[in-house]
Amino acid sequence: MESQKIITNIRSIHAQFPVPGNLRRHLLNVASVGALVADHWIGPAINKTDLVAYLLLHDLGNLVKMHVPSASLLDPNDTVRVDYWLQQQEETWKTYGKDDYKATLAMVAQLGIAPRVLQLIIDSDWHEMPRVAIGNDWEQKIGKYADYRVGPRGILTLHERIEELRIRYKGRLTPEEESKISTFETAVHTIGAHVRKNMRITEEDINDDTVAAYRKKF
Repeated sequence: MESQKIITNIRSIHAQFPVPGNLRRHLLNVASVGALVADHWIGPAINKTDLVAYLLLHDLGNLVKMHVPSASLLDPNDTVRVDYWLQQQEETWKTYGKDDYKATLAMVAQLGIAPRVLQLIIDSDWHEMPRVAIGNDWEQKIGKYADYRVGPRGILTLHERIEELRIRYKGRLTPEEESKISTFETAVHTIGAHVRKNMRITEEDINDDTVAAYRKKF
């Protein structure tokens, strides 16, 4: 499936998989930030279509890691269906396992997506952040920047987003993952600096209103 077809059919693609409303909104918001940056890009050449297609799919399997019983991040219409999403999560675990990264890769493999988009998703694991920071894959850099500007309730600064993730995942990371947090955060800010340098808009121009306008296009 080529990138433009992914974009055109993203609503039906999301409907093929267990994607609760909050996750669907996250995917659309991140893709919208990516598209907004791409439309104001003055840096090295990028492929906007591949970038947006990648971001629309990058967290497709995230239901497997959600703490559904708390329902803290679910949309109101999903909050009243916690039992349904618990059942969906159980079925998803049986099919794809409990690793969100591996689940996403397995799901997109079913779609037969274009090699470049698949590679962007393969390289999107958060452990790859330091490598992305020093590399020259600008679609991946923009993708990472876009992902870390979008919080559960709207657009955040990179500092706010990292703090939100710290609170949400407190006590849930392995000792090995905890040891990598400082390197990860440094890489996020390095990527942010690279992206900002190559935009003709400011970071403040990426906000809830401008992103909502882009989201309507999907």
